[in-house]
Amino acid sequence: MEGNKIKDLFIQERYDEVITSLEEIFRKLFIDMLDYKKDEVKENYQDLDYDRIALVVADYYPRYRQDIINLTHAEYREENTYLDVINIMLSTYSYILDTYKEDYEEEEFYFEGIE
Repeated sequence: MEGNKIKDLFIQERYDEVITSLEEIFRKLFIDMLDYKKDEVKENYQDLDYDRIALVVADYYPRYRQDIINLTHAEYREENTYLDVINIMLSTYSYILDTYKEDYEEEEFYFEGIE
């Protein structure tokens, strides 16, 4: 259903509305992600808007911190067209959706002998 709405907006070249729809889809994904870690989450996140919930998710999923930063700043970069922003959003969505339930430990990197 949501996909059809986005497709129609895309055909009509109403790209700003496509981006707004994608932000709402991300907001729902972010809620699912925080629900997945609900025992750890201390904040009330259900009613947060897209920008605020993205910050909360970055705290509980440090693995995606840079992806979320890139995502939330994509539409403000002068060099990005609407299509660039939409592509960034879609690829980031697919990546996060496919991987957020995987067990993941932050790796610590040690650089020995580098001078």
